[in-house]
Amino acid sequence: MDLIKKVTSEKFYFGYIVSFMILMPLCELISQLLGAAYLTLPFILNSYSFFGIISCASMLYLRLKSKEIYPSDIFFLLLIFFALISLIFTKQDQGYTTSYFSGERPLYFMLYFSVFFAAASLNDISMRKKILYTFIIVSAINGIVALLQSFGIHLPGSITGMHIQTFCYGLTFNFNWFAGLTIILAAVCAGMLIFTEKGNKLRLLYLVLTILIMYVSFCTEARISLLGNIAIVCFYIVSFIVMNSKGYDKKKLHSHIMSFLAVIVCYAAVVAVIAMTRDTFKQMFGEFYNDMTRDFDSFGSRRGYIWRFGVEAIPHNWLTGVGLDNFAEVFTGNPRWHEGMEISNKAHNEYLHTIVTEGIFAGINYIALIVYVSVISVKNIINTNDEQERYISWILFGAVASYAAQAFVNSSLPNVVPYFWIAMGMCIHTSLQTPIKLGRKNDLRESA
Repeated sequence: MDLIKKVTSEKFYFGYIVSFMILMPLCELISQLLGAAYLTLPFILNSYSFFGIISCASMLYLRLKSKEIYPSDIFFLLLIFFALISLIFTKQDQGYTTSYFSGERPLYFMLYFSVFFAAASLNDISMRKKILYTFIIVSAINGIVALLQSFGIHLPGSITGMHIQTFCYGLTFNFNWFAGLTIILAAVCAGMLIFTEKGNKLRLLYLVLTILIMYVSFCTEARISLLGNIAIVCFYIVSFIVMNSKGYDKKKLHSHIMSFLAVIVCYAAVVAVIAMTRDTFKQMFGEFYNDMTRDFDSFGSRRGYIWRFGVEAIPHNWLTGVGLDNFAEVFTGNPRWHEGMEISNKAHNEYLHTIVTEGIFAGINYIALIVYVSVISVKNIINTNDEQERYISWILFGAVASYAAQAFVNSSLPNVVPYFWIAMGMCIHTSLQTPIKLGRKNDLRESA
């Protein structure tokens, strides 16, 4: 029992999350400096998945024993259930069809769900605040590497096919993947700048990192970066309007809005620099124009083609999906597909990808979880009397909402999406949830 208590303590979950967040980019950085990309990442993902399974199972055992569980526990179990069913009934006959770098192995999914569960079990506000600082460290590591890439300086072990260009892909091997990560990091950095009191010396650090992450985000040359950064701005505009309507302290709101205007100035400065030094925005808007003038299949760098095949596969695989990490099946299993036609390992839409690979009910569960996170976050931001709690929730929800927006045209990747799962879990820590009592009827009978 002593061991169970140790692996289910908030201290353990804090160390589990923080060490994972830092080791993932740091070990990849070391691997690439040694000339061996992706050498350590699979080991880290698998190891943390293993420890996460043990810890989460132990905590669930304790909660079931006390006859009290939380809605996040139910989501956690359903996530595992649908992934397992999809894996059992997969239509994949010849091993994994996704690439070594983008493939999501079964244990990777357990890692996602485990960091979510661990984050949701963290009620200590000081620990959650330190995890926000960890996001800042991750931003610095990725931001510096990507800044060098924007000037054509690449690590010796990087494997991207864009060495001769100045696209940014950070430590993720692909500029689209990195764009998704920068949205989470930009939202956190901007949020820390907005809600840190004036006079705090850390504001300068947050300002520098906000500008850095914005810059490398746009330097991915991915339109996803434009969508995600617009989502960040829209999120704060909407949230300020809502908080004003709910009677939030006018003086504090005014201070936050002024800091937000500083973020807008940062965006304007970054956009101006990029517009003068690169063809990024000219290329982006040219691609937008082409999307509007070509057929649906050509939309979004052939995303229309991918989505069409994905949607066509749903009626035939609505219950269990085509199989975990097996999106390529929607092409090879379609009667109108033939050799020579394109195949994609990802749906480039996380919601469609989940529905197609795991089934409609898995998709409903995933979307319901995001809705639940949104509802709990909004209620907490509006109603809490603890300003630190409000700011932490506000920042994290901004990251969740912004990432969820760009997920409509991007993919889930093992070196990016864990940060999203961590943010979601922290938004709904168990002290915010209403526990579900188990065995109540039996207790009443015994008392009678």
